[in-house]
Amino acid sequence: MIEMVEQISNLTIHIDKRLIEAIEVYAKKHNTTVTQLIAEYLYYLVQQDKSITDLPVLRRLSGILPYSCF
Repeated sequence: MIEMVEQISNLTIHIDKRLIEAIEVYAKKHNTTVTQLIAEYLYYLVQQDKSITDLPVLRRLSGILPYSCF
């Protein structure tokens, strides 16, 4: 996991409640937090010049949520 050492700011996002519940279960199962998952995803998105489908965190999340959840 990425250790955040810079200043921490709050960010409000609006996400479907069912998705939040599912990702909370996923985070607990993988001994992490929703915040850490989002931070890792955004870090890789900004730091790596890769397409979204090449991101490790996205590959881990792929397939765990049914499309109808959105």
